[in-house]
Parts: sequence; structure tokens; C-alpha cells
Amino acid sequence: MQLPATLQPQLRRSLASLQRGLVGRVFRDRMEPVSPRASGMAVGVFESLESIAVGGTATVVDVLGDDAVALRLLEMGVTPGIPVRLVGRALLGDPLELELRGYRLSIRRAEAARITVTAG
Repeated sequence: MQLPATLQPQLRRSLASLQRGLVGRVFRDRMEPVSPRASGMAVGVFESLESIAVGGTATVVDVLGDDAVALRLLEMGVTPGIPVRLVGRALLGDPLELELRGYRLSIRRAEAARITVTAG
């Protein structure tokens, strides 16, 4: 099925926004991202996942960036709105072990810094 040429860019932007987990509103012919705070997804103080204490739980607000690392984190289930528990850290602080969606995931501290969370 071939879409009209005028709808193809809008569809690409919409799909890209969905893949990144962004919340958006459609205005006429363009997609505008809405901040998580404005969408009501999370309330509270925002911080990076690397700053959560071991044993602490946080809710993912956003994954920063639009490169391959950010996309891979989203594909592994680190999406806005899910609770994440920091199970442990290695002796030098890298990597971090997370528990989310019923499984455990180890990520680098630099990757955890790109994940915005709210405590609780």
C-alpha cells in the first residue's frame, strides 16, 4: 500500500516518536512532543537513574537521546511509566543491576545517567 507523499513525513515522525516513547499531540500536520510533566505521567522531582540508592525504586519518566543506545534501552523495556528497582552496583559503581518487568538488566553508569526517573 502506497501512502500519499504528503502523509509519509508525518507518519515517519509519528512512528519515531512512538519508538522513543514520547507522548505527543497531533496539531494539523505535525507531531509536537509534550513534556512528561505536562502530560501528567510523573509528578515529583526528576533525577537520573544513576543517583538512586541501592534497593530504591523509581518510575521511568524518559530516556534521553535519539541514538542507538537510547533506542536499545527502550527495546529492552526501559520505557516511560514503568517502575525500576536498583538491585545493586559493582564495586567501582559500574555496571548497575536493575529489576524491571520481571527480569534483571545490567547497564553502564553512563547509560543509567540518560534515564530520567522520579523517586517512588
